[in-house]
Amino acid sequence: MSEIDQPTSSERAAMPTNGVDSAQSVRWLPGLVIAGLYWVVVKSVELLAESNVVIFMTTFFSPMVTTVLFLLAWLGFSRRPWNERIWGILFFISTGGASRFLAHRSMAYGLILYGLPVVITTWAIWGWATRSITSLVMRRMTLAATMLLTWSYFCLLRLDGLDGGMQSTCNWRWTPTAEDRFLAKVGRKADEASSTSESAIAEVVAKPSDWIGFRGPQRDGVVKGVRIETDWAAHPPKLVWKQPIGPGWSSFAVVDGRVFTQEQRGEDECVTCYDAANGAEIWCHRDATRFSEPVAGAGPRGTPQFHDGKLFAQGASGHLICLDAVTGKRLWLADTAADSKAPTPIWGFSSSPLVVAGVVTVLPGGPNGASVLGYRIEDGQLAWKAGEGTAGYASVHLTELQGTPMLIALTSQGATGLEPSSGRSVWQHAWVSDQEMRIAQPMFVEESRLLIPTGQSLGARLIDVRRNEEQWTTSEVWTSKEFKPYFNDYVQYAGHAYGFDNLFCCINLANGKRTWKKGRYGSGQVLLLADQGLLLVLSETGDIVLLEASPKSHVELAKFPAIEGKTWNHPALVGDQLFVRNGEQIACYRLPLLSERNSQ
Repeated sequence: MSEIDQPTSSERAAMPTNGVDSAQSVRWLPGLVIAGLYWVVVKSVELLAESNVVIFMTTFFSPMVTTVLFLLAWLGFSRRPWNERIWGILFFISTGGASRFLAHRSMAYGLILYGLPVVITTWAIWGWATRSITSLVMRRMTLAATMLLTWSYFCLLRLDGLDGGMQSTCNWRWTPTAEDRFLAKVGRKADEASSTSESAIAEVVAKPSDWIGFRGPQRDGVVKGVRIETDWAAHPPKLVWKQPIGPGWSSFAVVDGRVFTQEQRGEDECVTCYDAANGAEIWCHRDATRFSEPVAGAGPRGTPQFHDGKLFAQGASGHLICLDAVTGKRLWLADTAADSKAPTPIWGFSSSPLVVAGVVTVLPGGPNGASVLGYRIEDGQLAWKAGEGTAGYASVHLTELQGTPMLIALTSQGATGLEPSSGRSVWQHAWVSDQEMRIAQPMFVEESRLLIPTGQSLGARLIDVRRNEEQWTTSEVWTSKEFKPYFNDYVQYAGHAYGFDNLFCCINLANGKRTWKKGRYGSGQVLLLADQGLLLVLSETGDIVLLEASPKSHVELAKFPAIEGKTWNHPALVGDQLFVRNGEQIACYRLPLLSERNSQ
């Protein structure tokens, strides 16, 4: 027998005369306790935590902590023969390493986040189940079978992303993805020329009621001039069309009867144009690039912006393109990643372009004064660089403070006001957030006040921005942790803000105090029908929910399922046409408008 096989003196004392450890000498309880504590902690955090950051950190680190504690308990307290203890750890490491190479590429993190806890749990259960087995060979065989079967199960899975609550969606790796099914249906066109159809119109012209880009004309999610029936049982919304779409988290620009959005089609990132009346594809512009990550999956994140017959779109890899809105022909291309020297963010470049004063601006978050970039709309040449701080996935926002038009950029350093034509920094409000990402848009509250959302643990802050002669100053009005919009935007109505903080909620903008918090719509998005004080919520599961914009209580008026699948995309409403999409489906519904008599 080798030296490593020699039991300790305490083990020899506990062994029967045949040299095999007795059932009483094995300690199996510590392993079960450690595995059990993992599940208690994780499930408790999922149920009780109000911050997705807490849930994410628990989901990410607890499997590794549990594994380390379990291995220490196995080595130091199990009272197994030393050759069995070391063999068990080596077999665990080798099978886990082999699984990393055999598993689907999407399971790189899935094996750690979901595989490790299950393997440790089955190992702990094996320890209890084999406590009375005295044969070393039998124990090794059963432990090997337990680990192999558990790791093999996770090698059969494909991770199809996480939802806003950090819950995973897994499918068998051999089943087709939604993107596979979509590509099989539409096929791949040979080249851009063949995928661009002849247009029946000579130009695309925006009307005042059109939805020209991200969250509407003012980027605030507000719809004016539309009044709808609220009794959907008597007057239900009607489906106009619904069809598959490529993955992506883009929203819409809806102009002159055309619906513009972005999606992934295989290895091509696409800007697509659909007929608003029937969903027919009018043209598709392709660029040979693909971005994907495990949480949100593949596809672009930004939303196209329409301006003067042109369409501007930024892809997840940082390419900014200008297209002819009629044909989809590319007019110019710029590389915002190269121009800003910004590394690709973990969830891709996500800011939507904004056109102001002859310049299209994006927020890549580059270093050394290149957080925000402005390009000339006529030729795509870089006009200016400005701002400090890394990008938090928000977009540049146009507002007017004390009668002065101003671009607002939210970065890791806080909020910055920029002159639209030159990019000159006019004022800065420091609120450093290296760990908390600013994803939702800022909100103009009144003449000199601006709401800065951060989400998660930092919450939201209302600042006052004032000009004294040529000097601008900022001051904090209040900071509240009772309103923490993360990547879900919000709206304001009659002095209150309505949005997502895990549950749907309402806060008083005068003091930042929450008035109610209720309504489980996941990580959805919201529009405001300002003429009626109604909230149109698109839930994370694809439901359309109609709420009253009331600070007194949560009042749900109607609800119906619109699309299937994880839905993080912003909806758009033009007239009575409601456009919704996610990474699998796109649909148009016609909302019931109030009759003239009822409206009066």
